[in-house]
Amino acid sequence: MIPTMSTKPSRRSPCPIACTLDLIGDRWTLLVIRDLFSGKSRFADLADSAEGIASNILADRLDRLTRAKLISAQENGERKGSKAYGLTPAGRSLYPLLVVLRDWGLANIRGTEARVAVADEPSSEASAAIGPRHDAPVRTPVPAKTRAPVKARASRSGRRS
Repeated sequence: MIPTMSTKPSRRSPCPIACTLDLIGDRWTLLVIRDLFSGKSRFADLADSAEGIASNILADRLDRLTRAKLISAQENGERKGSKAYGLTPAGRSLYPLLVVLRDWGLANIRGTEARVAVADEPSSEASAAIGPRHDAPVRTPVPAKTRAPVKARASRSGRRS
């Protein structure tokens, strides 16, 4: 079991979605995990991401993720006190979640692009863009019983979308 990152002794509810969001649902944590999947391991490399995470926030997220056992920190021989961060098996198990979030964003938010290269599979050393392959359609899995027919809506200009 993964401990919660909170210092509070109790959870707000036993709901697994609420508990997962408590653990990784802030605006920076999944981006740090995404960058660890891409092969970044040093603090400076993680801080250099395009989203511009502040160093104090990054240090806090790395500490929280380490305490939650989603990442591990090893002494890095480059500099005294320097650490190399890596995903634990629990952290690597978040890969499908990143893929679903990526696919949803690409399909539903205009102007988004998948630019960060990550391992195609958590255990693979080969890199592939964390974006859909050009030969594969973006699909968001929806259980068959909950699928509803998609109806075209009229836009403000009166045209159907």
